[in-house]
Formats: sequence, structure tokens, C-alpha cells
Amino acid sequence: MSQVSDEGLHWANDGHIVNFRWVRDEVKIDWVHCPHEGTNSFCNRRRDYCVVRRFLEFYGPELNMGEVDINGPIEVAWAAQLGETDLDPEYGGIWVIPVEDPVFRAMTRAIEES
Repeated sequence: MSQVSDEGLHWANDGHIVNFRWVRDEVKIDWVHCPHEGTNSFCNRRRDYCVVRRFLEFYGPELNMGEVDINGPIEVAWAAQLGETDLDPEYGGIWVIPVEDPVFRAMTRAIEES
């Protein structure tokens, strides 16, 4: 798993994949794949579910960022904000960004080069 840090957010790039679909003129999440299901990985630790999947399935794509063509499954990086919510006792928010997003890729390259 790699982590990218920008403005206080630590982005985990650990293999989560989201498949989006169009329903009329609206983007919906079709499914979310967690490569760490059943492990004690960062997204599953101390819980019996993937926190990334839980937030995406509840809130949908509206609260996320980045740009990428929607033409199949998309690998995403994710960041968490600490704070208790009805969805999770540890995280108050989860955001995802496509790994192929131009801004995310530039940020990743800049951090790796420094």
C-alpha cells in the first residue's frame, strides 16, 4: 500500500476498485471491490466491513473528487477524516479519487521525486 499526503490528507492507494454506471443523466456506483476483505487491513481494521465500501455505498459518488473517463472499473485512492458517525465509530468521512486523475498523478509524482 502506498500513501500520498497532501494538505493533511493521507491518501491510501491500496487497490480499491469502483465501477460506476450511468442511469439516465446521473452517475451511480455499481459495485465496490475491496482487495482486503476479511483481513485486518487499514480499511477493515477493528470492524467486520470495509469502511471505503460502506461510505461509497451510503453516500454514492457525489462527495468524491477527481476526474476520469467512466468506461469500466476505476482504481481509487482514499482518505479518511477522523470522527465518529452513524456509519463508523472511527471515521467521520471517507473520500476517494481516481488513481488516474491528472491532479492526483501529478501530486504522486511530485511527492515521489522529493
